[in-house]
Amino acid sequence: MSIGDEAERFLASLAPAAGGPEPHECLRCFVRRMVSRHGCDGRLRFVRHWEQANPSASRRLVADLEERGGSCDCEVVLNVFGDQIPAPTRPLADCPSIHSRTGTSG
Repeated sequence: MSIGDEAERFLASLAPAAGGPEPHECLRCFVRRMVSRHGCDGRLRFVRHWEQANPSASRRLVADLEERGGSCDCEVVLNVFGDQIPAPTRPLADCPSIHSRTGTSG
């Protein structure tokens, strides 16, 4: 990894989750989108951001994710949801929250 790439990752890890979750955006879609755009810093940064924006989230959310192999944001995407991390420019066309807002179907 070049020093430029390393610096970029470091700065991205300091940035807050830009914009936060969209209204009605599920945890899966939010974390996939954020990890795709900002990478993973080895923490549950985006999971916790989503949890704060969704007061009805389970009190055991983090514990449940960790029990299922999600100790950081990228592990939540890969191990818990069994997804790939999409390229930053790839739209999340399979996001159910997008379809429910636009009225389109998959």
